[in-house]
Amino acid sequence: MKIAIVGMGALGILYGDMITEKLGKEAVCFLADEQRIETYSQKGVFCNGKRCDFSMVSHTEPVDLLLFAVKGTALQEAMKLAECAVGEETIILSLLNGISSEELLEQKYDKGTVIHCIAQGMDAVKLGNELTYAHAGELRIGTPDERRRQHLEKAAALLKEAGIPYVMEEDIRHRLWGKWMLNVGVNQVVMVTEGTYRTIQQPGKARDMMIAAMDEVRRLSQLEGTGVTEQDLNSYVALVDTLNPDGMPSMRQDGLAHRYSEVDFFAGTVIEKAKKYGLSVPVNEMLYAKVKEIEAGYIKNIVLDMGNVLLKFDPQIPLELFVESDEGKQLIRKEMFEGPEWIETDLGNISDMEMYESVKKRIPEAFHSQLLKCVEDWEVCMKPMEGAKDFCDKAKEKGYKLYVLSNASKKFYKYFPRLVELDYFDGSVVSCDVHMIKPQPEIYQYLLEKYGLNPKECLFIDDREENVAGAKAVGMQGYLFRNDYPAIAEKYFL
Repeated sequence: MKIAIVGMGALGILYGDMITEKLGKEAVCFLADEQRIETYSQKGVFCNGKRCDFSMVSHTEPVDLLLFAVKGTALQEAMKLAECAVGEETIILSLLNGISSEELLEQKYDKGTVIHCIAQGMDAVKLGNELTYAHAGELRIGTPDERRRQHLEKAAALLKEAGIPYVMEEDIRHRLWGKWMLNVGVNQVVMVTEGTYRTIQQPGKARDMMIAAMDEVRRLSQLEGTGVTEQDLNSYVALVDTLNPDGMPSMRQDGLAHRYSEVDFFAGTVIEKAKKYGLSVPVNEMLYAKVKEIEAGYIKNIVLDMGNVLLKFDPQIPLELFVESDEGKQLIRKEMFEGPEWIETDLGNISDMEMYESVKKRIPEAFHSQLLKCVEDWEVCMKPMEGAKDFCDKAKEKGYKLYVLSNASKKFYKYFPRLVELDYFDGSVVSCDVHMIKPQPEIYQYLLEKYGLNPKECLFIDDREENVAGAKAVGMQGYLFRNDYPAIAEKYFL
């Protein structure tokens, strides 16, 4: 038997590990594009603390069983990727939430047989590349078309051989709607309350909200003829109470990882179907609006300061190299590096030599030659910050756009490209070019307008508190850098 899985989320890893344990590595493969295959080869994935040994391929011959374990938002891409795995005898199961994926699969493929499926009862949580779970749950399979009974029995035999727990359902549409009702309540409420299963297991506002959202689906089910009852609703609420209190559903995991959720398959579909009947669904309308508001604030772009964020800037280094006495070092630090002319060069209003001519008027002539050397070659102190390249590489790998926003003079173009390729970034704004300087709001606005960025989708990282405050004032998210790239990576799931 040969099985293919598309999607390495919580369910993909769970069932991939289960099949590997039962049948061996050769029996199952994961279909993925080359980039995901490379990421897996470098980082791997872990199931309950154990590193998984999976076969990752971009192409395969038709398989006996094809499992779709992606988010609804990724189904179109997944169906295209999996075309090679579908043959006349292939059984296709969708593990997706919602009530529409089977129809989409049937429209896509003119070969193979789609059997309706529901994954339920598992409490799998995937953060980063690590999956943990206590309950593996089961698959509920069935078909509303009696002509496919033989294919349903084949699907059951394949699951049994693969060691995957399953139950054959006589009324699969009823079960699909029941599971959908559960997801509409649990997934959305835990996401908007930023909680865990414990949040909805305890009496209170969140639990009431969950039940009210589910009841709107129940009432819609009566109009659609799928027969979900109050008894069904109560049974699903009882099921929620058996889950690991510290676990969380997929939409909450999406929220933590700043991934777009399946809200359109939940509240969005409830709202759309309810319109046909003039049915009022205020709880789902509220949840839909809240989730969309959360997702509007997801970070897509990371804007980095240069000095002491990307590159280390320490004026003491040129002072030690070029200035002989302590008196000279103190004077040149104060009058050059901390003087008003330094800001004027950053603004692009004066040149380096104009800075020299102005500063030398305030220090004894004995230090003029040493001052000139500092003006000409102070950039010897610039070197890459530890962890910066690794952080940026991870951010790009996750799909973030990277931008540089720096207060810097024209000398920026002398030292920065030597240390970091400007083409590596998606854009840059240097203060000397625009005659604006952080924390003036205009320079942040200039960056946003130049590259068409939504400020809510931007994280600004700077080592100066006033610059971070300036970014926040125009609607960007801000992070005060304290040489703590690992902390930023952890916070934003890099």
